[in-house]
Amino acid sequence: SCLVNIIVSKKLYKVAKDFFPNKTVYLWAPFLVATNYFLIWHSTQTKGYPFVALLGILSFYFFWKSKTIPYIILTVVGLYSHPWFFLMFGTQIIITFFLQKKMILTQLLICLLSIPSLISLFTLTAQGVSDWEGIISISILWESLKYITLNQSFIYFGALIVACYYIWFEKNIEISSVFFALVIYAFIPPVSAVFLSLFSPAYVAGRYEVMVLPALALIMAWLLSNIKNNFVQIIIAGLLVISTFQAVIQDREVAVSLTKYDDKVAANQLYKKIKNGDIVIATDMSYSPFDYYFHQLNSVEEKQFKFLSFPKEISQHPAWRSLPKMVADKEKYKQEAKDLVLQIIQDKEFKQSIWVIYYSSSPINDFL
Repeated sequence: SCLVNIIVSKKLYKVAKDFFPNKTVYLWAPFLVATNYFLIWHSTQTKGYPFVALLGILSFYFFWKSKTIPYIILTVVGLYSHPWFFLMFGTQIIITFFLQKKMILTQLLICLLSIPSLISLFTLTAQGVSDWEGIISISILWESLKYITLNQSFIYFGALIVACYYIWFEKNIEISSVFFALVIYAFIPPVSAVFLSLFSPAYVAGRYEVMVLPALALIMAWLLSNIKNNFVQIIIAGLLVISTFQAVIQDREVAVSLTKYDDKVAANQLYKKIKNGDIVIATDMSYSPFDYYFHQLNSVEEKQFKFLSFPKEISQHPAWRSLPKMVADKEKYKQEAKDLVLQIIQDKEFKQSIWVIYYSSSPINDFL
């Protein structure tokens, strides 16, 4: 992900250079991405949001340049990478009707190629894969804005006021069509997600905003490029660098404190206590991390124990669960708990000790 973050900065320089003749814009754009702590933080995680952000800006670039083959390839890959890419692709369709009518047939082909991904998305949504995102309101957009400018909100807000001040008094300012297209690209996906969330959860603040961050960086870069005072620009750039370093240091301290006790530490401590013939039952979402760490530990010091999941289905899709649907079908899980106990009683090989990794916040686990 860190490598992807570097590539995003590099490609944003190229995109800004092609879209805007003003040299300051294509210097500001990669700088804003490189000092954006929200994107830096996501680049240290095992989630693919920066990758989708890269696909998004490249897809938009080739779309605007009418380069059909790379546009089709990158957009289709994006549509199979994350559901929000459908929202970003939707903004391109909107832009097509106003500014890029010659791309309509290309987009129809992309729609046909993305049908399997769309069917899969609807299937998973119906199963409750996004239920954890919960109900939201329009206020999430303000919350998202605070995330995008994480630890730098006052700097961005102050820089925006200064930029608007210079733009207000600039008589010969010209706003290009690509700037309007970028505004649509940056703002329509989150607004659309709010609307879709009225029917099915589609938005959680602090994650998906990364995908439209390159477009927002380009918009902000254009605004900052209109500040004609070099000294003011240097001050803004300096404050962004300082705030980024402070945020990284604070995050490192938090990360160090969290590693004192996490899933890895818990798995190591439990593994030392497990003996041959034991049974370990992981409840709820604890199955996936403990399965991973147990597998690593068992490759060094092999132990013969049975590792089970309750509910059993969590082991089949360890990355999510729909608690509302499970509560609605609670009789099924009550019976599964009884069957699991009976299975353990009848097991003559594995019954030395029984360990339960218990997640107390889930009412389903009470059945066990």
